[in-house]
Formats: sequence, C-alpha cells, structure tokens
Amino acid sequence: MTESLVGWDYWLNQWPDHPIAVTRANAADGYPKPLTPLSQDLILTYEEAGVRRFYFEKLAVLSPADAPDPYMLACYGLVYLNSDQLAGLG
Repeated sequence: MTESLVGWDYWLNQWPDHPIAVTRANAADGYPKPLTPLSQDLILTYEEAGVRRFYFEKLAVLSPADAPDPYMLACYGLVYLNSDQLAGLG
C-alpha cells in the first residue's frame, strides 16, 4: 500500500489506534454504496488532499498540526467523516 496523508492507511477495515467520532451524514449522500478498493483509494486519497489544501492553504484557517487525523475514512468500503475534526472547523 502507498503511504497515506496521515500516519495510518485507508483500507477496508482499518481504523486509527485511538477513538474518534465518525458520521455517515453527507458521506452517505455522496457515497451511498460501498466503494471498491480502487475507487476507495482514489476518492479518499485525493478528496482528503483537496480538503486539506483548501483549509490549510486557501482559507488558512487550520494547520496540519490542527488536523492530525483524516477527514475521511472508510470501513468495509463505506465512507465516514471525522466528526471531531469537522466540528472543530465549525
């Protein structure tokens, strides 16, 4: 597997080693069905990079240290959003 944007890999059933709150809100609208391993890697890798670039560089509201975990992750192909980090953006 390739190196992810954060310290752990996106894969079908891998979660970070610490508790996080996740939600399917909005993610279920965009990705209602389980992704294949290839589409999961393409969507999560590049959408995550785009979200981070937008918040860090364009809006300059966060730094990478403010968001150490991914915004998006998948478990068994279903996309989830990191609720804790999204709440911090608000």
